[in-house]
Amino acid sequence: MIYMQNIDGSFIPIVNPSVHMLSISENKPILINTDTTMSMTINESALLLWNLINNKRTMNDILTRFQEEFTDTSEQIVDDGKQFLDQLIQMGFIGFEVKK
Repeated sequence: MIYMQNIDGSFIPIVNPSVHMLSISENKPILINTDTTMSMTINESALLLWNLINNKRTMNDILTRFQEEFTDTSEQIVDDGKQFLDQLIQMGFIGFEVKK
């Protein structure tokens, strides 16, 4: 997790407007960045996390809500969520508003 280690939990992730979700089949949603053509197939838990990113919630809020969706409240769930968010950052699917 290169990026998540340097991100304050109070930061609000912003979805890149060039990223769209396509549903090829019922259980295989794909995120695609139409500017770069980078794409990724996501599973159910990643879809849940993606849907929590609404350009208003902080990283901490997103991870807390994500963890609440599972009966297993271990730190592993949070770590998995952080890894997915880190991947989204690396691929340019989400970013952060820069305050002036």
